[in-house]
Amino acid sequence: MAEKGCLERVIGWPVTGVCMHGGELTCNISDKTMDAVEAAGFLYETSSGMDYYFPYRPIVNGRMRSVYRLNHGFSDVKLTPGRNYARDFCDKVMQRMDTVYEQNGVFVLMLHPVYFGFFAYLSHPKNLARVVRFFWDNLRQ
Repeated sequence: MAEKGCLERVIGWPVTGVCMHGGELTCNISDKTMDAVEAAGFLYETSSGMDYYFPYRPIVNGRMRSVYRLNHGFSDVKLTPGRNYARDFCDKVMQRMDTVYEQNGVFVLMLHPVYFGFFAYLSHPKNLARVVRFFWDNLRQ
């Protein structure tokens, strides 16, 4: 909850959803993850990604959760970078959007900032500062 509050102060508006997935976050997911997501006051989470396009509230131990689950409709890691990556990516996203919207679903696009190469990401001073700050803050604890 503290991280949510801090992020809201930094960006100046409410953070209403969360996505716990991938890398170092995967090993932190447990049976208590949804309890923490609910306690933090999130309205939705997009942690899962399957071919289901409608928001729903999971039922756990006979209780309907207050947090909606939105499955992401497409993720950048589903497409291998190639010569025409931008065009291919756009085409695949539009195809998936058409599929989702034909079913009156909700389309969630998941993008990873380091997908185009960790060193390319760090070559931008603003991103390098973010990574250094992240490690500094987390190593001090």
